[in-house]
Amino acid sequence: MSFTSFPFAAFLVLSVLVYYAIPSRWKELWILAVSLAFYCSWSYPYVLLLCLSVIVFWQAALRIESASRDDQKFRFLRNAVLFQILILFSFKLINGSSHWGRFSILLPSWAKWIMPLGLSYYTFKLIGYIVEVYFKKIPAEKKRGFPGKLRRFFSSDRERAHPESQ
Repeated sequence: MSFTSFPFAAFLVLSVLVYYAIPSRWKELWILAVSLAFYCSWSYPYVLLLCLSVIVFWQAALRIESASRDDQKFRFLRNAVLFQILILFSFKLINGSSHWGRFSILLPSWAKWIMPLGLSYYTFKLIGYIVEVYFKKIPAEKKRGFPGKLRRFFSSDRERAHPESQ
């Protein structure tokens, strides 16, 4: 779904109207659902890959916090980062930016070079999150509904530095 299309405009208007109509406790879940629905309009496999990456990093962050020894903490950090870097390199180096293998039929031709950029963004956000948990700058997200609660996970540096302004 292109940002300049009528279906996107309708999707956006409907999403905003529902957002303001629902109770506050459901708003973050609604944002997650709408985001995943938008990502699904591009490609289902990539949404599954994003969800898998978020779950791997969430679990690694929880284990880093609960580990008693530094070598265990570092192992969880290293394995999570290697997992994500492997995914990034498999898309960028093995397949190349313009060759998406069997998933290429699911994407418009202009999107084949944009998708690695989105993957790079999420890769660096995930790595930034787990490094900050490792160095105890932020706590790991402990809520059971995670990855539904992505606010802390993908929050900006400013939000983490000044949590009282939220």
